Amino acid sequence: MRGRNGKALVIIGLLAVGLLVLGCDLFAIADPGDGDDGEDLQWQEPSTPKIVLEDLEWSYDNAEYYDKYENLIHDDFIFYFDPQDVDQGLPASWGKQDELEATKNLFENVGAANIELGLTLSDYQPPEDTDTEHIYNNVPYNLRVTMPDEDLIYVAQGHGNYTTKIDGTLDNGLDRWWLVTWYDINTN
Repeated sequence: MRGRNGKALVIIGLLAVGLLVLGCDLFAIADPGDGDDGEDLQWQEPSTPKIVLEDLEWSYDNAEYYDKYENLIHDDFIFYFDPQDVDQGLPASWGKQDELEATKNLFENVGAANIELGLTLSDYQPPEDTDTEHIYNNVPYNLRVTMPDEDLIYVAQGHGNYTTKIDGTLDNGLDRWWLVTWYDINTN
């Protein structure tokens, strides 16, 4: 969407990042990392909950491939803002369409070279073979966003709780995992 609604979504997306950052350690200089102990992540088919989270990280770090991010988000997706952010005027949650529009506007207006997301997935416990849903709690993150036309660098640190679920199969016959919920938790 362009025009007034598109501009509003850009502002909401940047505001969401800004408020998320303000609720965290704003000017803490943290190494966003490369995910799992410095490995260079590559896009993978989302055949496990861990791969969904690695692909989430990869999507932020490679924002020019927005379609990859879009392919992680289930139709039933809900993002839950931290209560501190809600107190500052953000909604308690939003669904898939709002998430995709805000993220697309962020990616387009900030650019891939200006976004770094690091998720620490070292404590990952895989689901049982019979599980069709998997919850991954307390995943530490570092998000660094450099505003291209300003001298501002936002650094957000916190934890996320993620729910993934199987819905369908991939071309290779493996289960197709999706991101269904994402809870943001500020750490201060």
